[in-house]
Amino acid sequence: MGIKGRPTLASINPGGTVSFGHHNISGLNMSLVGSVTSSNLLSPKDDLSFNFEYEHPYLDGVENRSRNRIFKTSFFSTRKFSPVFVADPSMEPVPPLWIDRVGFKANITEKFTKQSKFTYGLVLEEITAHDENNNIRTHGSRVLPSGRLSMDGPPTTFSGTGVDRVAFLQANMTRDNTEFVNGATIGDRCIFQVDQGLGIGSKNPFFNRHQFSVTKFIKLNNQKKGAGKPPPAVLALHGRYVGCVGDLPSYDAFALGGPYSVRGYEMGELGAARNLLEFGVIRAEFTMDHNIGTGSFSLRFGERF
Repeated sequence: MGIKGRPTLASINPGGTVSFGHHNISGLNMSLVGSVTSSNLLSPKDDLSFNFEYEHPYLDGVENRSRNRIFKTSFFSTRKFSPVFVADPSMEPVPPLWIDRVGFKANITEKFTKQSKFTYGLVLEEITAHDENNNIRTHGSRVLPSGRLSMDGPPTTFSGTGVDRVAFLQANMTRDNTEFVNGATIGDRCIFQVDQGLGIGSKNPFFNRHQFSVTKFIKLNNQKKGAGKPPPAVLALHGRYVGCVGDLPSYDAFALGGPYSVRGYEMGELGAARNLLEFGVIRAEFTMDHNIGTGSFSLRFGERF
């Protein structure tokens, strides 16, 4: 505080995003876009993320659209808080751990319908574990019998050095036949994704990570389609399974707790898992449209859809 209790300016940390885009390159609808983001432009190296992406539609030629394949490549850098090395609710907070990823991704997408597609490609990544002072962390924290924290806990990376390099194949298949009926979603959506390690990188990691989710939007009553018509009541059912076989570093473990897992806990407070089977909570909603004087009731199961 300043003179007479007035607030004073302690520091200035301007942040923002710089983005650019070049679309319809050579008149073939190809595009090149990019963005750089930092919360402190005066010292961007402390917190810098970027994404540069090139997209090439009509991979088989403009005249041949029977397969409708799209090639996309990106160069990216992200930083996220690790939900694995956190304290449970009965413990004191532990120093945060940040996971930086810098990598390259190239994939091809084949569209079967407007909403259903199959994507496959290659991912190369370098993953680094940092503390809040931007120092590389090789191990997480653990609680000693005395209650004090020790920084010689589990390794933060698969290699144990704080830095991992890995290459893997990635495939994603989406089957989606949902449609909107007077503003309500009706139909089924299934998503399957698999990451297959190639044994290339730090300590030759070999793994198979996979996840499968199913969401069903069931119409409970018939409503005619049309402007001004009320939406039907909908029962939404959702389930998801994720698992890993082989080498699994801590930053790729599945965190338990948080708004998309177990509410009432922060992300990772309940621990981390190699395999996970989850179902959402049941939620009932009644929506009233005061413009036309009608309402709708919906019963939802799950929060991830």
